[in-house]
Amino acid sequence: GGRYTEEEKDFIGGNGGVFWDPAAGDTIPALFEPVSYSGKWNEFTPSFSVRFQPNDDMMVWASYTEGFKSGGFFGRQANFDLDSSFEPEYVENYELGLKSTWMGGRLTFNPTIFYSDYVDKQESILIPVDLSNVATVVRNASTQEIFGLELELQWQITRALNLRANYGYIDASYGEYFADLNGDQVVTDNSGLEPRNTPENTFGLAATHIANVGAGNLTSILAYRYRDAVEGQADNNPLGSKGDIDDLSVTFSYGWSENRYRVSVYGKNLTDERELSRALISPLATRGWWNEPRTIGAEFSVAF
Repeated sequence: GGRYTEEEKDFIGGNGGVFWDPAAGDTIPALFEPVSYSGKWNEFTPSFSVRFQPNDDMMVWASYTEGFKSGGFFGRQANFDLDSSFEPEYVENYELGLKSTWMGGRLTFNPTIFYSDYVDKQESILIPVDLSNVATVVRNASTQEIFGLELELQWQITRALNLRANYGYIDASYGEYFADLNGDQVVTDNSGLEPRNTPENTFGLAATHIANVGAGNLTSILAYRYRDAVEGQADNNPLGSKGDIDDLSVTFSYGWSENRYRVSVYGKNLTDERELSRALISPLATRGWWNEPRTIGAEFSVAF
């Protein structure tokens, strides 16, 4: 298949405010010192996929796709001394995977590997323009490559017990990244930076047990999640870095009358792992927020 995209954008930016109109006897919204922008972009993006099914329980597939995100203009700032335009983003994506069932359908195993090659990758960042103006701008990283692996497993161990597991691996890096990341109008080489919010390893495991008890069902869920360290800031400022974290949660839920009534007892983040996320507008301000601590609770619900 294929897709042809053509986008045209017109944008006017300026400092918003009001002025007094004596004739109308009221204030009127105004846009001071407006600056006009316009752009037009087009691209053809093909896609191709193939699959092979050697038997009823197994299917191998592969795909190649191209993606396109048009350029544009950012407007989250108080003035437009900065050039507000950014260029389109392009990506080529390759995937190879297997979908399979085993043990008479009781076990499902689906591995996938993928590779994405970005050109002019769009990155949104916060920069200080002056002591009274902060801009959310979009910069184009020249190239970015992402290699990943995903493993998904589901096993119906018994009629009552089900196990689900997933693992993800991502190796993301910039090939070239030349941009002004701090608003000083100086383009620097940022190719050695790590892309934000791309943990190298993630893992999840959940077991669910359902038992008939009295007039209803008792559902027990034990879940564990792990995430590797990640960078939170575009410039990899250490204040935005977060270490690895894991989470252990458990839920016991009893439902009856065809699950119309349900009472649950739960514990979240039982290991009480704390993590501080920060957003920086250096050197003007820093804000942060914590994840939820160990939380234990109960609830009762009725479905109407």
